[in-house]
Amino acid sequence: MQLSLPETTTKPERIVVLDLLRGLALLGMFAVHFMDNAAPPKPDLPLGGFVSSAVSLFVEGRAYTTFAILFGTGFALQLRHASARGEPLTVPFVRRLLGLAAFGLVAEAVFGFNVLIGYAKWGLLLLLVWRWSTRKLIILLIFCAASQSLYNIAVGSYQWATLGVDGTRQENAKSRAAYEEARKARREGEAQPSLPMVIAARVRFMKPFYSQAFSLMPSSSFVMFLLGLLALRAGVWESPQEHRRLILGLMGFGILAWILAKWVFPLPWPVLPIGRVSGPIRGGLQLFRDQWLAFTYIGAVLLLVAKDRRWEQRLRIFSLAGRMALTNYMIQVALIDVLFRPYGFNLDRIAPEFGPIAALALFGGLVTFNWWWLKRFRLGPAEWVLRSITYAKLDSIRLPRAVPQAADIAEASG
Repeated sequence: MQLSLPETTTKPERIVVLDLLRGLALLGMFAVHFMDNAAPPKPDLPLGGFVSSAVSLFVEGRAYTTFAILFGTGFALQLRHASARGEPLTVPFVRRLLGLAAFGLVAEAVFGFNVLIGYAKWGLLLLLVWRWSTRKLIILLIFCAASQSLYNIAVGSYQWATLGVDGTRQENAKSRAAYEEARKARREGEAQPSLPMVIAARVRFMKPFYSQAFSLMPSSSFVMFLLGLLALRAGVWESPQEHRRLILGLMGFGILAWILAKWVFPLPWPVLPIGRVSGPIRGGLQLFRDQWLAFTYIGAVLLLVAKDRRWEQRLRIFSLAGRMALTNYMIQVALIDVLFRPYGFNLDRIAPEFGPIAALALFGGLVTFNWWWLKRFRLGPAEWVLRSITYAKLDSIRLPRAVPQAADIAEASG
């Protein structure tokens, strides 16, 4: 049986390459999550070390970045479509974010994955700024990317001036110790064979986690959302060939930032006595991140598809996964947690060389499920729930049955 892309019944302005990129990002996230549950590489088995290093160098951080950029684009598309149709913006969008936060609460409290709540939180800020001029958005993007570094420099400098070097180190050590104690309590709770005890430990950890400064700084997910918004506004997704120079420039910047973050910033440069001040400065204020290598991956896919649209069909399995990205993500986090936790199957940590193989197996199984599902239904189950929350009504999830044409009836009767 040929695996053909189910016919979409969504809006004609749907940008297929976004689904394709979501699918690729999902596969990368699967690989990272399986490697998180892999045993340390063995010295006598160099393949395991090679695989771990490859995933760390080329996938970890890059898959999340792509996924977050595309989430930002999805939010911006909803706002753009509603504005073009003269429909209300704020209430449906806030409902969408509340629905996403509900999925995020399940993913974090039950299964221990904390991405979606952050998406919902920073989506609110995107609602406030999405109409800003491009120039203002770029300035905001740069400031937000550096916000955590600037915060640490400001706080560290104040501590240095008021407490001295030793006092600052002691104060920061106390804060780190308290947070590490909270993490230890969570790990102990997750080691219990009872799911309610696991959930309780994870819920208790949410308070110290979300009270950390990094959780309050718009330096991660919101930066990606702004990138997705700016890419949509520039027409990069819809007309990549017309923006070839811009895309190539971003691809080059992605490689440069990756090299700087991985090999230049970690060099033994002179340091200040306060790590909270020295670290952000040595790290380029987080403006040059290894995760920007995602620009290179995204640009390569955009230019490939723009040059030959047949690649959309050749890579259709990723588009299938991308159309049900939220459903696939929720299934994946649930499955990984159940497989490796004592309350579930309590499997041993897998050998690192098998991490990508397990990710491919899971991805293949989900694509098969996606193909079967989308032959029968308009949306994935999680996507349908989120859409129903967004518009406060239950649309039919089933695809409408094809109405026989007169010529088909005549042929069948003849």
